[in-house]
Amino acid sequence: MEIVSELLSSNLIQIIETFCGGALGYLVLLFLPNLRVVGSNSMGGDWVCAGENNKFPVWILKFSVSFVATSLLISFIFNLGEVYQYSYWYKRTFFVFGDGFPFVLILPLIIFARHGSWRFLSVIFLSLFLLGGRMVLAASMIAMVVVAFESKMRRHFLVKVLKSIGLALFVYFVALIFSNFLQEEGRGNRFQSNFNPLISKIEKYFDVKININNVRGRGNSSSFEKLYNTQVHSPLRQRIFSTIGGAWMTSQGGFHGAAYPSTPEKFADLMIASNPYGINEKYSITWNEWQRMRAVQHPYFNFGSGYGWFGMGAVLLLFCCLCLMGIANISSGRDSGLWSSLTVYFIFTVLINQTQPWIQSGSILLFLMGICAAHILIVFSQHHRMIK
Repeated sequence: MEIVSELLSSNLIQIIETFCGGALGYLVLLFLPNLRVVGSNSMGGDWVCAGENNKFPVWILKFSVSFVATSLLISFIFNLGEVYQYSYWYKRTFFVFGDGFPFVLILPLIIFARHGSWRFLSVIFLSLFLLGGRMVLAASMIAMVVVAFESKMRRHFLVKVLKSIGLALFVYFVALIFSNFLQEEGRGNRFQSNFNPLISKIEKYFDVKININNVRGRGNSSSFEKLYNTQVHSPLRQRIFSTIGGAWMTSQGGFHGAAYPSTPEKFADLMIASNPYGINEKYSITWNEWQRMRAVQHPYFNFGSGYGWFGMGAVLLLFCCLCLMGIANISSGRDSGLWSSLTVYFIFTVLINQTQPWIQSGSILLFLMGICAAHILIVFSQHHRMIK
């Protein structure tokens, strides 16, 4: 029993559980009333039937993104939760969602763009601006270009996207100016006091801590040069060097179990002691800089740092096979409509999201990838079963 308990509590098993949990969630969708996930009469029969309509549950996404955007906006204005302000014109908030959350919003972004839900596209872009992630904003622009290529009215589509971005930016800067006004001379304190009872209930119910008016990063970027160093140069440097560190850890066969540097301090200790490929002296990397990196930030080398080349290769092989299946599903026409957005998002994430260690236990993004993977496999397997 002790061996079973240790196995179930291992990080690898928990990663698999997170991914398979998403796949199970997709299977639950198959049995919702009025849903048919894949196939229709025009596409060759009832492959997977769960109702009489072939509708994607867009209303679920509309409710979810509205809740997220409202939460982020309140957090942004009143400095609730995890908030960073680097200058008068640049501020970002994660509220309680964490810095691994922003890329999750790319999926509803793709769906709303393909569905033509322009108001909700503005809501997604507003959320992305409030979150302030540079890489995810770049990824969102790439996603819109990808969707534009499949649109028959590309010019009309791009105009709508630009209008959605413009509206989101307008709301962002109005909220930023209002937030700065409230914080001057303590004007925001009386507003924040109204949230205290509600915040206490949320903290108790969800067992989380929501900081109040604990803004980090304020004053660190009073000039353009400092803003560039803290928001562009330093993050890029950290991602490059942590990836090199991850490549070295992977080349050593990975660090399993207790040997894995599970805290920023242990990670810094290992990198200073091992000096991967001699980069510490060559690029003047200190213990404090390794500590700020916290861990390997590249998703695949982050996984490989724990499980070596074999583990990383197995993950890449799995993802490559799923991507090829997804491409085959879409190119043959058997995966179409809004449900194919799951396939597009899966391929997009595998190729584009190279800056966040999302292959981890409990990761929302990994859970979402499990949903997408299940969709790809079911469409692919149902088609081949019909051929036989």
